[in-house]
Amino acid sequence: MSWLSKNVGSLSNLASRIAAETNGEPGSNEATLQLQQELHDTREELFARHQEWEQAKQNYESRLQSLTNGDATAQKVEQLEQKLNRAVGLLKNLQSDKQNLTIKVKTLEEEKGEALAQAEEAKEIHRQLEQKQQELEQQLQKQQQNGQASPKSDHVGHETVEKIQQLEQELKAEKEQRTTLVQELQTEREQSTSLVKKLNTEKEQSASLVQELKSQLLEATESNKKLEGQLSQQREENDSQMDVSIELNMAKDDLEQALAEIESLKEANAKLSSKPNSAPMSPVQQQSPALVKELAEAKATITQLELKLSKESEVAKESAALKPSQQLAFGCAEGALCTEGCPGCPGKEGDNLGQINCETGS
Repeated sequence: MSWLSKNVGSLSNLASRIAAETNGEPGSNEATLQLQQELHDTREELFARHQEWEQAKQNYESRLQSLTNGDATAQKVEQLEQKLNRAVGLLKNLQSDKQNLTIKVKTLEEEKGEALAQAEEAKEIHRQLEQKQQELEQQLQKQQQNGQASPKSDHVGHETVEKIQQLEQELKAEKEQRTTLVQELQTEREQSTSLVKKLNTEKEQSASLVQELKSQLLEATESNKKLEGQLSQQREENDSQMDVSIELNMAKDDLEQALAEIESLKEANAKLSSKPNSAPMSPVQQQSPALVKELAEAKATITQLELKLSKESEVAKESAALKPSQQLAFGCAEGALCTEGCPGCPGKEGDNLGQINCETGS
């Protein structure tokens, strides 16, 4: 049972005591003061809980603001889910406390109805006693007029009148006490109604906060997934570039080895040409110039590819070093030169990415 349920139970016990004291038991003022103190303490504690909710809401908003700035991580998302679950639990407890308080208010209303019924009954008894007193007074007057009164009858009549007056005073005091009790119960009912309204307001605020937290958590999760997809695509592109670089290096080594062999063949060919021997040239000697030209063109092409790959590698490193919020939709770094090849991106090689809206592909 939560703290509010305990306080409501205590208020119900005090209300029961007051209802019992209205039947003739003393001490109703002390119990009423105690009930008022309990209600005051409950309101103070509710206000403190409301302040805690406000502080928690500010903490949630500040942390969610940091998530929207691109600093979302799996650990922060998990912590947010835990806090959301705690908020849902608090909301359920608040709803349970509201139901318990509603039951107690209904009980107090029933007790108030019983007290009003008892007050009506006392009023009827008082009316009957007044009627009886009038009848006795009329009988005494008749006896005195007829000369039939005696000292004994006069004494009995005076005692009867005194008893009636005493009963009348007691009924009057009880009536005043019941009126006071009814007023106190009415005040308590109004305070309980106000408390229920306040709990309803806090429940609505809590439900709105929970819904807002769920929405923000969903946005943070989607943003995190998007960032993970971009990073995964960037890693795949980097791996592809590394494979191409390795292949180019291997091709370059093969070409250098072939060029070295061609140079040795050229030297051997020159030595043979310097001799007076007029023997026919071998097929290798005949094809040597064309092969040298072809290999030189291949080497130049590989050199161009290496420069392009080096440029792409630098762009990839700069893009990886940027925060997720500074990366464009296709993994490119804002302000760099386009290298072309992103699916759906209209950019061409050499374009300035600062002039291309890569977020929308236009």
